[in-house]
Amino acid sequence: MRTKTVAGSALAAVALIVAASYAGPGAAGTIAVWVAVSVLSLLFAVGWPRLFGLPAAAPIAAVLGAAGLAAAAGAALAPMPQPLFWMAPAAAIGLILAFLVQLLRGTGEKLRLESMLSSATGALVVASGSGWIAIDRIGTNAADSSLMVAAGASMAAAILVCTIRWPDRIVGPLAFVVAILVAGLAALAFGDAPLLPALAVGAVTGAVIGGVRALVVSSGGPRGTLAAIATGLCAVLGSGTLAYFLERLLLG
Repeated sequence: MRTKTVAGSALAAVALIVAASYAGPGAAGTIAVWVAVSVLSLLFAVGWPRLFGLPAAAPIAAVLGAAGLAAAAGAALAPMPQPLFWMAPAAAIGLILAFLVQLLRGTGEKLRLESMLSSATGALVVASGSGWIAIDRIGTNAADSSLMVAAGASMAAAILVCTIRWPDRIVGPLAFVVAILVAGLAALAFGDAPLLPALAVGAVTGAVIGGVRALVVSSGGPRGTLAAIATGLCAVLGSGTLAYFLERLLLG
């Protein structure tokens, strides 16, 4: 298992998204986050089929990449207060295209069901990455509060905890608790980030990262570099939409 590559790609993705959110006030930050999420979505799309050793990896990667780019563009361009209006349609179109890819492969091809299920999961994950763009467009974050820093710090802490070679029954809950604590401490340290939303985002990201770690360990882990990168990005992109809805619920 390529633990260093998985953790390194996840940490790099977190750093890129957080840094992009501070590229400038208003639209400048949103554009930077959109570019960052689009690049991460393409990297994820390339590595995801290879994580499962699926045939027809290139067409599946193209479908996932298209779904991710469409969701990211929708989150950047859709009018507020519904920046994720196009997320579900983008994921659905990705699912339909993945189904067509399997049909075009013809009958009797190997791993058709596995390819379909993996493509559906990948489309949902890559579309969820658009949530980070939507988060940056919330009024509090658009004003460059430190809430994105708190979210990034909690994710980085959970990622580092998940590199510990302990059983899942210990690492999972520990990552969850540490993510919450770090998010709260970051919010208190910077002062301008609301505490409750920071704690909620820490809880969500900690749970997602711990869950991805458990799935990766149970499956034996990625065996290639691209697959390892996709694994690390899965935890980051997959947290985006959940974190957005929590922030929107708590910030109003």
